Amino acid sequence: MRIALLLSLIIVASATPTADAATGFEVKRDTDSYHDWNTGQRRERTETSLRLDGDTLSTKALARLLAPDGERIYPTLWDARVIGPDQALILYNRGSGQDFEMARLYRKGGPLQAEVLLRDLPYNWFNDARREGWVGVGSESRLYLVQLQPLRIVDAGPGALLDVRGDLALLADRGWNERPPAFRALDLKRGQEVARLELDPGCFVLPEFEFSHPLIYSKLSASTPERLRFQDGPAWFDRTLELVTTPKPALRLRPTQQLPQPDPVRWGVTLREVDAGPQPRTPESLGDASSPEIEEFADTLDLVPEQCQASNPNPPLRAGQEPYPSTSVAADDLCLGEPLKGVPATLREQRCVLPARTRTLAGNTQWSLEEVRYGYRPGGKGAAIEQTVYQLRQGTKVNRYIAGSRGFDEALAIREVLPTGKGEALLKTRGDGAYELLRASTDAGGKLRLEYLDTLPYPASPFDASRPGWVYLRKPGLLVRLAPFAYEQVSKGLLDIRGDTLLFSYGDSEDDRLTLGQRTFGDERSDGPSLPGLVLNAKCRRDDDPYWEFTQPPVNATLEQSAAWFARNFDYQPGAKGAIRLRADHQLRARPGCAAR
Repeated sequence: MRIALLLSLIIVASATPTADAATGFEVKRDTDSYHDWNTGQRRERTETSLRLDGDTLSTKALARLLAPDGERIYPTLWDARVIGPDQALILYNRGSGQDFEMARLYRKGGPLQAEVLLRDLPYNWFNDARREGWVGVGSESRLYLVQLQPLRIVDAGPGALLDVRGDLALLADRGWNERPPAFRALDLKRGQEVARLELDPGCFVLPEFEFSHPLIYSKLSASTPERLRFQDGPAWFDRTLELVTTPKPALRLRPTQQLPQPDPVRWGVTLREVDAGPQPRTPESLGDASSPEIEEFADTLDLVPEQCQASNPNPPLRAGQEPYPSTSVAADDLCLGEPLKGVPATLREQRCVLPARTRTLAGNTQWSLEEVRYGYRPGGKGAAIEQTVYQLRQGTKVNRYIAGSRGFDEALAIREVLPTGKGEALLKTRGDGAYELLRASTDAGGKLRLEYLDTLPYPASPFDASRPGWVYLRKPGLLVRLAPFAYEQVSKGLLDIRGDTLLFSYGDSEDDRLTLGQRTFGDERSDGPSLPGLVLNAKCRRDDDPYWEFTQPPVNATLEQSAAWFARNFDYQPGAKGAIRLRADHQLRARPGCAAR
């Protein structure tokens, strides 16, 4: 059995053959001692080979035996047991990266033959089965007990083997998913479970059973409440359980059992983030605008186990220690969704200010987009924080999340809704990353139609509908025309819309100038002819405004506000060579006497 293989080894060979039988089959184990450069310690590595009548079975011979149909395999022998002069059990795998298998090699007055007995084994060694003439293979998730003579395999199911008493194998199953922790008694003669004691996972914690390999559990100094050594399994069983054999086998917890209760589970609660988009700036507060910092958790819930005094009076495993948040839950799911497992109704009532107030924003008789408002009270005390949630209703089905366009089962929360008609609306949805911009509309049959439009970086500006017939998101510079419906990337510096002409500004730090320009909506060709514009050169720029940031409207200005800024400072005559002119009475934050060219 190969315990470890490292790239850099200093090996001192010391061959140590051990024979499990005097004639016929023979198992040979060669042990090497090497220096582990990673830890600075000396370690041992064992290689197992199998001989028959003094000749070692080669890899090619094993391949022919284990794949008689000609399948190309490259078997590696990991462990073996001789179970008679002409019989042996081997553990092997068929190639690199494959699971392990158990097979029987035998001969009956003829050539050597092989029979595969078990597949998909997680480990490549035979383990102590706590009974003479038996071995164990597999793991806690599925354990097999193998009688060597006569050969018989008992599927023991899930569990760690605590002890064998008479014909009863006693196992402990820590449970997984929907399977509760349990103790089991298995009749080895019949291969059947004859007794079971299931435990409430909310009231009992079983230790980790370190039963996998002697090189691990033989070096553990002692068992602890968190970890039980293989050699302490029988004594631990006696301290914890009582085995009754008459009138039929049964398992009972002893009154003196010391199984701890589970530790309290701490959940972190997240509230709806405030995403106001780019914030207004002043010359005194330079820097990139961004949304406020988001706290990881706005609240925590300590979910103590169910009242367990009647079944388990012992304290939690780590009593008195501060738990870390083990999972997170959105306040929306806690307050508006179905009751969450483990969350008592009293805790929900402390945190959630209900009933929620609901109003319909868009839709028809078959579907609707709704705004839901409720309050959340962190810690169950003090003033509640109002939460605004959007949800999509179709008949009796209500969703606050929409599947992402890129798959991966991503659930995107509806973060912002802008009604654009009786049966139409724009939606911003978001998971952990960017937004997805969607359009909700009604098809000819009155059903909902959701159309993916674009991905928007986070944070993005709120919907701006201050210009009738248009919707603008200043960051990232997306403009939507409602009728006929169209959208395109324009500029973060859009100032006004005159018909289908877009007026915009942008500061050019490379050429040190501020440009006022115009183009037609729908004409996104960067190499197209430019329309007449206006340029303010570097002589107009103030020293504390290197990027022209504060000469232009605030970064969160609406189209209505930026249009007023443009009209106050510039004159516009469509089609003229000097279409955009700086007014003599302008109020720009520019140097005195500034003139445009």
